[in-house]
Amino acid sequence: MTGPTHSDRLVLVWLLLVAVLGFGVRLAYYFESDDPTFIHPIVDSSEYDFYASKIAHGQNPWSGAFTRPPLYPIMLGAVYAITGKSWTAVYLFHALLGGVVCGLTMLLGCRFYGRRVGIVSGVLVALYGPMIFFDVRLLASPLVVALYLVLLLLAGRVWESPRWQNLLPCGLVAGVAALARPTIAPFFLLALAMGLLIRSSQRRQVSKGVVAVIILAAGSILPIIPAAARNFVASGEWVPISTLGSLNLYIGNNPEAERTIAIRPGPDWDRMNRLPHAEGKVSSAEKEAFFLGQVTSYMRENPVAFLKNIARKTRLYFNGREIPRNFDIQVHRGFSTILSGLTGQLGPLHLPFGLLLPLGLVGLIVGLRDYPQRWLLLGFVTACAVSVILFFNGSRYRMPAVPVLTVAAVGLTSLLIRQLASGLKRSAMIGFGAAFVVSVVVNIPVAAPTDAVNFEADFYVSLAGRHTFEGDYKSAINAYRQALLSQPDDASVLGDLSNLHGQMGDRPAALNYARLAVQTDDGLIDAHLQLASAMYGLAMWDQAIAQLVIAESIEPSHPRVHNLLGQIAATQGRYEQAAEHFDRSLHFENAEPSIYTAYARMLTKTEAYQKAVDLLERGLGQSRSVDLKNDLAWLLATCPQERVRDAERAMVLVGQFLDGAGASNPYYLDTAAAAHAGVGDFKQALRLAAKAHRIALEAGLAPLAKAVAARLRDYEQHNACRNSERRPTSQ
Repeated sequence: MTGPTHSDRLVLVWLLLVAVLGFGVRLAYYFESDDPTFIHPIVDSSEYDFYASKIAHGQNPWSGAFTRPPLYPIMLGAVYAITGKSWTAVYLFHALLGGVVCGLTMLLGCRFYGRRVGIVSGVLVALYGPMIFFDVRLLASPLVVALYLVLLLLAGRVWESPRWQNLLPCGLVAGVAALARPTIAPFFLLALAMGLLIRSSQRRQVSKGVVAVIILAAGSILPIIPAAARNFVASGEWVPISTLGSLNLYIGNNPEAERTIAIRPGPDWDRMNRLPHAEGKVSSAEKEAFFLGQVTSYMRENPVAFLKNIARKTRLYFNGREIPRNFDIQVHRGFSTILSGLTGQLGPLHLPFGLLLPLGLVGLIVGLRDYPQRWLLLGFVTACAVSVILFFNGSRYRMPAVPVLTVAAVGLTSLLIRQLASGLKRSAMIGFGAAFVVSVVVNIPVAAPTDAVNFEADFYVSLAGRHTFEGDYKSAINAYRQALLSQPDDASVLGDLSNLHGQMGDRPAALNYARLAVQTDDGLIDAHLQLASAMYGLAMWDQAIAQLVIAESIEPSHPRVHNLLGQIAATQGRYEQAAEHFDRSLHFENAEPSIYTAYARMLTKTEAYQKAVDLLERGLGQSRSVDLKNDLAWLLATCPQERVRDAERAMVLVGQFLDGAGASNPYYLDTAAAAHAGVGDFKQALRLAAKAHRIALEAGLAPLAKAVAARLRDYEQHNACRNSERRPTSQ
């Protein structure tokens, strides 16, 4: 038995060096960057942080079927649990995944083009700016890329020898990869299956080809079965992996796709997400069927418009610029010298993708006749493109194709250099010329649907929302002010500032910001609603109602109009009228969680405690809102009626939101203290209340701090809170 050859040892040494380089650059980016979203995750990263925090505490973050592919949040949750959610450890994990991707890229290059191409490709991916950016973020990107590179390497073995020992692992990895991002695997497996069938027919072994495809398909289904079974148990419906697939398909394929692709998280997103409710579609399967039906209707009724839309998305995919979605690399470049140095633009040339794409595309085509196995690379890049173009574009969705394009680009460059050295100048010039022509085409400026979004302002608005959730209201105000510096005429940001000052008890400031919002955009319904809310806080009833009349004239079916009318009526003691307004607001399809909380608070005033509990439970059946859970937990922990009070249930609810970022929110801490006092754990109640009091004082939340101080005195005397009207509220 012989040991590893010198060549094998050399490959292993280079593999380690390339992986370490990729790991080191990503870690350096994390430590060097001043990007605040590393420790205050926003947008999609915030959602993954929510899932992982629940999983780390042994809780199920999904009330029904998986909403997103589950593999990454489960892995992130395990990292949280092991490390106690150390941010450094979390990003070490991400940097490690990035290093693995670099090593796998080298192996891919070695297999399809040779050792030198593999080494150079691995180094280039280690230094590829956009990939570094997405690798060091709470996103599934590095895990997705790593799994699909393993799949591609295994597919190479299948191509060489389609035995079951190779087919089954390939299928299994495809199924696992689908649990991280399900869109690429079906298209690539289809391409691989077609290739196997064609080869088997050429060799007159069709039956073997069919068996190979069956084994491949069976292997890919096996990892998905547990997810589908879990979804069926949780929701009573067959959902193979997750429920957002048809919504994402609808976003990119409808008569208003240019608008829906650009929708940001917030009220407009919530309205779109609730479209199925208008037709009584409430279950996961019904929502999936609704959005899928919208897409098929669009295709059937407007085939020309549909094809034009596909053509636009194709042009965007094969363009050199980094297309923003929820993250814009250009905004984050300002926080990092490394990222700024590895991304940018040189004249019309977008770097690095605008250079990589033309070389990679030409490189994928050159040599196909002599090296049939490279059809796998072309098939994979095609599968990546189709999986994005069918939905909508975004820089991070192109990342799985980047290592393959890099390998092909380095392979082409190496070939052309060898041709020049061998005197084959004509062939080399043809190759360089083809790459130049493609480069000109892919770097032609194109407009994206998200170009109308001010991503710098959007960044700070998202960051402000995160700070608010964490209970850091001063930082939230600073972030909103930064957003206004970038976009001074943004009425929605002024409205958010009004709302935040209202939460802090500074009602005059809330009124001033709300008036500025209306002056900035008199046609924005949210501005009038915010002004009405600020006036309500200052007992300016008639003026508030006048603003609500204007708001209703702008959008008659907006539920917040009647929600505020209900709050005004309840404050004035007109409870029957208030109930009518609340009931009316709940009949609109886009009813918001705040309506349930406001209605429940009115019911509490009239001592209809059980009705208030039932209403909040109903709201939680339609939303996972933390504020709904907070209000319900408070009511169950403090209710004067013993038959309604359920401190144990309150403790369960507290456990669902008092983790991760929520552990620093004084409103949630106050509720947790009341729940602990309700079960007789006054030591913990005192600790949590003291923390809530300190944070409230630091944040300038004087009313909350005063209320918590009174509760602290009760807990010191071992008296649980029994006054549900003294509830904390973050609204």
